[in-house]
Amino acid sequence: MFGLFKKKCEICASNNVGPFIVYKLAKSNKIAYSTTNPHAGLKMADDLGGFDFAFTDTNPNKPNGNMYLYKTASDLGQHSFCSLKCAYDYSKKTNTIVLYQDPENLKLLRGITPDIIEINSALGNPEYAKYRGQPAGNIG
Repeated sequence: MFGLFKKKCEICASNNVGPFIVYKLAKSNKIAYSTTNPHAGLKMADDLGGFDFAFTDTNPNKPNGNMYLYKTASDLGQHSFCSLKCAYDYSKKTNTIVLYQDPENLKLLRGITPDIIEINSALGNPEYAKYRGQPAGNIG
């Protein structure tokens, strides 16, 4: 999944880069969501109504919030960024979802979206984690 990549960050030109996979977003939607009624607005958890990715700003301590749904248009391939902030800046500027391999759990894929700061803030994540992507699937 992560092969060769450019040697400089595409946002700030730093040399300390890592590989990220980018998908162009076709559409997105935000709906009210509750872990006490997780199917509100959705038929089933695995039926996202044609959307490819879903992230929520809910957790066991905050059962009510929003679900953010994303439909991808096309695979834009592998890109190089030096940080999660640069990956977020690219996502926001180009309306894309940026996927990366979690450095602490190499089997986990995380997604950065144009809404990731709003999602992480609603989750109560600390300032240092405001650009961290939400779990988007498993690798392998």
